Amino acid sequence: MAIGFTASNGARAEVFVLTQGGRIEGRLVNADQQPRATYVVATITGEVTLAADQVEEVISKTAAEARYEEILPRMPASAEGNLKMATWCERIGLPELRRRHLEKVLEYDPENKEARYALGFSFLDGQWVRPDEFMESRGYVRYRGSWRLPQEVALEEAAESAEVREKEWRKQIKMWRGWIVKGRSQADEGLRNLRQLDDPVAAAGLADLIGEEEFPQMRVILVETLGRLKTPLGIATFAKLAAEDPDPKVRDVAIDQLIAFGGERAIPLLVNYLTDKDNVVVNRAAVALGSIGDPSATVALIDALSTKHKFIIQTGGVGNSNAGFSNDGAGGGTFSQGGGPKLVETELPNRGALDALTAIHRVNFQYDKQRWKDWYAQQRTPEVPNLRRD
Repeated sequence: MAIGFTASNGARAEVFVLTQGGRIEGRLVNADQQPRATYVVATITGEVTLAADQVEEVISKTAAEARYEEILPRMPASAEGNLKMATWCERIGLPELRRRHLEKVLEYDPENKEARYALGFSFLDGQWVRPDEFMESRGYVRYRGSWRLPQEVALEEAAESAEVREKEWRKQIKMWRGWIVKGRSQADEGLRNLRQLDDPVAAAGLADLIGEEEFPQMRVILVETLGRLKTPLGIATFAKLAAEDPDPKVRDVAIDQLIAFGGERAIPLLVNYLTDKDNVVVNRAAVALGSIGDPSATVALIDALSTKHKFIIQTGGVGNSNAGFSNDGAGGGTFSQGGGPKLVETELPNRGALDALTAIHRVNFQYDKQRWKDWYAQQRTPEVPNLRRD
């Protein structure tokens, strides 16, 4: 069957549904008439004029649809006829009608591969299955345009829900903080709300606000609130505060939270601070480790008994002569002259590391690293039983 199509793509036909029943197909001639009084319709037999109240509905039809209805009666009622009609519909741009004809092909020929593949079927495990049916049989669900496992969907939706809640908590916490620091009438209510906060999702907002907070007293309140949530983010936040916060009260409260929960998970974080370029930070981290009291930090603390740090010193001003002797290791010296800033490296003892070691092990070898290492190695060496027979 040869199917032709020569009508202009811009031509349109309409179906005029009559109020008294029946329908007329044709092209509306007086489309610009306003207000609508009549419908002048050009049909294949001539023009017909209908009063406006004779027409219940006007349904537009494209030229392709009109041509389709014209040639449809000539289509052979067979698999081949429907397949050719489906091909024509695809070329002209009638996807829904194409699908109908492909499905009709399968009524005549259920094993027709061309129609099966065109409808999206796959031949799997000896049978034709649609991709949707195959994925569903494997336990997948359609979610936002892709196939996902139900567990993945549940996790994603839970994460999105948590994200929404987290944003809401950020707003609430900042509002309560404002009431407190500004001494508003709701200050007591804000403090009470913070002390009753128990949603772990709020941890991120609390941690960020602690990092931004300028008032030490408010940081203490926020740290205590975060501590009650007992989250991994809280542990990381408290370790950072214990080593970096300039206020001793904030550091103490942060250490208290680590002692109360998760102290062992904070040890690697605090150990990292023992090699910090700032000697003050090294000592603060050591104090925190000593308070937690876990022997696993022993080796790192021994190494931190003294650490090298670089400083810039002023050796003289412009126009000034600055001279000095530098030891050459043989009891003599070499005369040097210079001025301006100079970078020097100095090894400093760290009292925080020593105090931590003595608190953990109840012994004191001062800053003698080797004695500490020898002693610790001896403590960790198991006794060898005497197997000799007298």
